[in-house]
Amino acid sequence: EEHSAHEMEKLGMKRGRYDGCMFMRHGDQSKAGRHADDFLVTGRRGQVDELLEEMRQKLQLSDVVRLFDIGSEGTFLSMGIRKIQGGYALKGKTSLIDDVLVELGLPDAKASAIPQTDAKQADDEEKLSIDEHYTYRRCVGKLLQLATLRADIQYCVGVLSQAMSAPTRRGQRRMKKLARFLAGTKDVELLLRPCGQGKLPVVQVKVDANWADDASDRKSTSGGVLYFHGCAIATWSRRQACVALSSAESELYALGSGAVEALGFATLLEEWGEPTVPVLC
Repeated sequence: EEHSAHEMEKLGMKRGRYDGCMFMRHGDQSKAGRHADDFLVTGRRGQVDELLEEMRQKLQLSDVVRLFDIGSEGTFLSMGIRKIQGGYALKGKTSLIDDVLVELGLPDAKASAIPQTDAKQADDEEKLSIDEHYTYRRCVGKLLQLATLRADIQYCVGVLSQAMSAPTRRGQRRMKKLARFLAGTKDVELLLRPCGQGKLPVVQVKVDANWADDASDRKSTSGGVLYFHGCAIATWSRRQACVALSSAESELYALGSGAVEALGFATLLEEWGEPTVPVLC
């Protein structure tokens, strides 16, 4: 990884101060994101072609996919990218959903309209067997990959991941409910289609909190969405570190978490030469 980073710097790409996986060349406004040996390059068509040619001379490039024309598709890590009119559509690997359904014995299950249920049953606290425990852990790993692009399941996946060390029948039923929801929403995509052109670009964050949603420790959950040019750039659902004594206090902690995300992203944009005004709602 350090070798590829050094080669990128030799191409005139400046390594980001705030994100070591980002490289930029201010002369032509081209940028490159790196994860191990996978690269995602952005810029104008001619600039991207020029940069790729320079990279080909320094690095061993293979499977180069250009996403300039509408309908063109490619993948970056486990994320599918499709060019659409005015932007891009991002989609997680549907094979992960199929794997979870098979693991849970639900390949032909009826889809659910909601991702979670909290109906209590007598065996809620019964621990899973060793084999069921392994299955639970494997499925949570796959769901965590999907959740990066699916804001609608992040809270549910967070709840499931908290029980990784000792999952119960209640957690197993929750996982099956989520799997059935995913079975009916395989084609959901995250659209990145900028809007509000001509206005001063702002970083906008919307946050909320679920106060004391877990009776076991009374901790709350913060949730938020970060928008730029009207696009949902980042979403999150996180357990708060301390116990909030009121709903107002839990929402204050969520606001602080959102402010950190907004200022961090605005700082990254400033490094790229983008004027922004962070805004919290």
